[in-house]
Amino acid sequence: MEEKILNGENSENISKKLICLSVFFIIWFLFILNLWLFQSGYQEFLTAIAIIISGCSTVIFWLFRNKLKELVNKWDISPKAKFIIIGSLCAIYIETIFWVVEKVAGFEGLAAHPNLLIDLLITMPWYVAMITLLWKVETKHKYSFLEILILGGIYDFFADGIIGSIFSGAFSPLILVLLVILYPIFFVVYSFIVLIPSFLLENEIDLLRSEIDSDRIPNKWFLGLYPLLGLLILPVVFLIAIILIENLILGLIVLILCVLIALCIFKKKSKKKKY
Repeated sequence: MEEKILNGENSENISKKLICLSVFFIIWFLFILNLWLFQSGYQEFLTAIAIIISGCSTVIFWLFRNKLKELVNKWDISPKAKFIIIGSLCAIYIETIFWVVEKVAGFEGLAAHPNLLIDLLITMPWYVAMITLLWKVETKHKYSFLEILILGGIYDFFADGIIGSIFSGAFSPLILVLLVILYPIFFVVYSFIVLIPSFLLENEIDLLRSEIDSDRIPNKWFLGLYPLLGLLILPVVFLIAIILIENLILGLIVLILCVLIALCIFKKKSKKKKY
């Protein structure tokens, strides 16, 4: 009885904290969104529109999540493949949103490149690496959906915020402070990418996690930063992007070679694990 009472009190405390955090986050996000929509330049305005569409897409998914889960359960492929495919498709969708908003407004600067094909060739290696590593993270430690969303925001903070500003030459201590203030923006944009595969494959992830020795798993938040290792691929992607912009055919050849090398490395690691 005492344990049940304690568990009930703990759950009540967690729910209260969650409500407070959610209210604070919403107010913070709406304040930043208001500045971007009505107090900033045209680029910030268009970015805010794309972010709103991204957030609304996540809400729409959540409304139909159970029906979509039933459809995904019918796929006759491995859970890991489902997770990576779904996450990758979600990433393509988010990138396309920013590209479409850019094209409709007749503006450049929102997407990674004005050509959607090149945009996806530049950005997808990072997304696939992040999603693959996130699968490993979630099959080793239990995360709530709120925690998954927080981690997604951290991934975007470093990818688009830190690395993006470094590549553009705009990084500075002041920009770093500004990026921290803008964290809710990153949280919302990547919500569609990390939440959907995590929810749709929740049962499969739970089953795989139960087979792992939990005593050897590091702190959950330290482990949750593991997908940031995917950022190591960005310098190579940046180089390929330059080649793609200069020469599409040569860039595609370099990209295919990089993919083949990555697949060879992956196969060698898989064979070692079998033995």
